[in-house]
Amino acid sequence: MKAEADIDRKTFLWGVVLAWVPIAFFMVGIVRAFMQVSAQKTSGWVAVAGDFLGVLVTYALLIGFASPILAIVLLIRVIRQTRSATRTFVAVISLCGAAMVLLMCGAALWSVARLHH
Repeated sequence: MKAEADIDRKTFLWGVVLAWVPIAFFMVGIVRAFMQVSAQKTSGWVAVAGDFLGVLVTYALLIGFASPILAIVLLIRVIRQTRSATRTFVAVISLCGAAMVLLMCGAALWSVARLHH
């Protein structure tokens, strides 16, 4: 019983971490892009979009797909097995965050592929 609860707890924690860490890395990239735009003293949509697109492409290729997919798998397993309302709530919110990351990364890769054609 205790070993099973420990495995459930570890699965939950890994799922939550994998769901939220990519969002944190994305925010760091966005802040870095803002800092580059302000350091270059450029303005306009083209300069801002270019920096953000670079962040999104790098982000999508490095972390954007693998981590949220693994988080979704782990968190769905947690939701099916847990009886704790708090743990289920956190898992559902984390699932939504992971799905949002997947959508943003997919949109970024789609836009890059569309720009090259």
